[in-house]
Amino acid sequence: MEQRKQLYETTYIINGALEDAAIEAAIAKVQDIITRHGGEIVTHTRWGRKRFAYPIKHKNNGFYAICEYHASPTFIKEFEHFFRLDESILRHLTIAISKLMLKARALKPLVLEIAPLTQEIITQEIIKEELQEAKEELHTPIEVGVHPHTTPEGVIK
Repeated sequence: MEQRKQLYETTYIINGALEDAAIEAAIAKVQDIITRHGGEIVTHTRWGRKRFAYPIKHKNNGFYAICEYHASPTFIKEFEHFFRLDESILRHLTIAISKLMLKARALKPLVLEIAPLTQEIITQEIIKEELQEAKEELHTPIEVGVHPHTTPEGVIK
């Protein structure tokens, strides 16, 4: 009985001190273990070398990679074990991608497209409000020569 496959995303950091060939070999190893266990790779993105904010395992930089793939939930435990044993991998994080997360990702380009238009509309509304307030101030009658503490009869209180 085959288990239903779930979409996962694994971000991992490879030792940045390794040569490019060794980094590519580590990435190939990750891809190989996923496919050998019946997983299907959706995307595999290489972010490249980045400097750490603080040392990780006495290293100051690492090569970041992100892999999205479909796999069975039982595979993840073995995959995590692989990362712990591989000395070229400094850190890793695997998350299950929910349907809600997929919908949010699909909407992100739309939101980015609408955001400038929304900002422009908000700016126009603020300008309209400020103009209206300025007009109201201009049409407010100004009493000249009237002391604030006088009565209508002109006697100071």
